[in-house]
Amino acid sequence: EEALFRGYLLRGLANRFNNPLIWAGLPLLLFSALHWSASSTLAINACVLVSIASFALVLTLLVYATGNLGVAFGAHLGNNLTGFLLISHQESYNSFA
Repeated sequence: EEALFRGYLLRGLANRFNNPLIWAGLPLLLFSALHWSASSTLAINACVLVSIASFALVLTLLVYATGNLGVAFGAHLGNNLTGFLLISHQESYNSFA
């Protein structure tokens, strides 16, 4: 995900467009939309997508500020490990991960 959204798409769009709403916004929207769950309610999807979009924005800002994609890989790995190790093992949250 990082290589595609914060690497290839972000940098490719940044080379073509000066407006950060385009080069940061399009990968952010696409990344968020791919996390839509047809089995969840609209309210759950809305909450999850806002959360994911916020995290994607933070990752985009990290890449922009540091010029380094590795920082986004590390942050994403830390986020996923937190979800898998601390939350997804609980019975009531098995679909979270």
